[in-house]
Amino acid sequence: MRNRLFHDWVNPKLDAWLLIIMSICIGFTSGLSTAISSYVISGLAANPADAAMCSYVYAGGMAVSFTFSGSLRSYYSSKQLIIVSALLLMFLNFALTQTDSPTIVILCTFFIGGIRLLGIIVVVVNLIPILMPQGERYKLYCVYYPISLMVTPLSGIFQVNLAERLGWHFSFHVSNLTLFIVLILIIIFAKNIHYGRRIPLWKFDWFGLCLMCGWIVAFSYVLAYGRNQDWLSSGDIQIAVVLCAGLLLLYILRNELIRNKILQFDLFLKRNVRVGLIIMFFFCIFYNLSSPLSTWMNISFRNDPIENASANIYPIYGYILGAGISFLYYMYYNTFKPMILFTTFCYIISTTSFYLLVDTQTTASQMFYPLVLRGVAIICSYITIGMYAYSGLTTTEISIASAILIFVRSYLGPAIWGCVFSNWLYYRPIQLLDKLASSSDATDPLFQLRFQGLHTPNADPLVAYKVFYTQASLESIKELFGWSCVIGVGMFIFLVFFPIYKKPDRKLFNWGKTENEEDLASAVTS
Repeated sequence: MRNRLFHDWVNPKLDAWLLIIMSICIGFTSGLSTAISSYVISGLAANPADAAMCSYVYAGGMAVSFTFSGSLRSYYSSKQLIIVSALLLMFLNFALTQTDSPTIVILCTFFIGGIRLLGIIVVVVNLIPILMPQGERYKLYCVYYPISLMVTPLSGIFQVNLAERLGWHFSFHVSNLTLFIVLILIIIFAKNIHYGRRIPLWKFDWFGLCLMCGWIVAFSYVLAYGRNQDWLSSGDIQIAVVLCAGLLLLYILRNELIRNKILQFDLFLKRNVRVGLIIMFFFCIFYNLSSPLSTWMNISFRNDPIENASANIYPIYGYILGAGISFLYYMYYNTFKPMILFTTFCYIISTTSFYLLVDTQTTASQMFYPLVLRGVAIICSYITIGMYAYSGLTTTEISIASAILIFVRSYLGPAIWGCVFSNWLYYRPIQLLDKLASSSDATDPLFQLRFQGLHTPNADPLVAYKVFYTQASLESIKELFGWSCVIGVGMFIFLVFFPIYKKPDRKLFNWGKTENEEDLASAVTS
């Protein structure tokens, strides 16, 4: 590829390795990740809903980032964007180490989500042409998605070990060290040259972007704090709901009136785009089972974050295996339907395995195969739906459809289903706890012996409550897995008879010959 990021004196064989190292180093910064959220909540005496809000706005920041990343890359060089992204992430990480305010933590996490994805997109745009010069989409995704998905659990276990030994603040300092490595590599080895035609930034709809950001923050606030504040009984929730409706209406109206739109809703008229988004939305049910899985692991592993983070590494094997399966399948076959059915089947089997394993004594080794199968399903769903939704679209349409798909996959689906699961895991254990308490006889000698207090021969109600609540929580998690299996079986039966006609696009472009690498790159990094 003639438009290299690095200087001519750098051996071209090192380009891929340098870019992969930078991608991994940037990926280590993830704001308030779920791996260390328990440390931060206890350290700041914060509300668990604050952690949920951080998770939602982080995903929202990623969804927003993709909409303007193309405009920035069309005006600034890759070196400039990577340097600025690294410096901004270092500043935000440092701010997280100095604050005790949950509001500032939430805002920093929102910006980290957007800036982190921007930096990774710029790196991957330069990496993909090196690895896949013929531009075959399945090859691109089989490399890009495993790298993207593997960084999160690897950084999670690293951050947990640091938080356990040195405190949660220190994990952000180490993230800054990895970003400093990025700065050194990009300053020394990269050249500051912008390829292609510069497009003025004023042509981008920045006001529409602000409306979108406001809607995401308001919607996330409703989902995260609605249960704690009793939904519409709270004045704050009422204001947030009004803001959601108002900002969404303003954005839709503005999007219809201006010429340079962030999103083109006409794409929903294309059947494969519409069907792909709906399938991905329902796949988010299984993808978002990470929350009940984490609750179950905390119970089984006795609230050991290190063992929890170690178990979360198991899906990495599934990512690699799923990428290999997808690579071989799309190399020889030209249809999507078998792969979509295979993905659904993997989700069903893994969720069924979780349903059968739910217990207080479950070990990490017992979760290995279900978690690996879950990793296979996740990577196959990303690759297959991405290819199916973009099949037959032009480069411009793919770029816009990519932003919509990322919005559904990274934010809308996880936020909605995460809120549903969170409310289920809050209300259902209370119902089950009432049933357990009503069916227990406190005068039974066996009951008194089982829950005997330390300083009394009678049963201790607090001991009984803890045991009953643990059992109720596990039963609610098991029911959630069961309902997810039912939905999965229903999806599988529906998809067997549902017509899917599109075929994969092959050899879309040649990176060595095309004149618009930057435009094409924005279409393949989603």
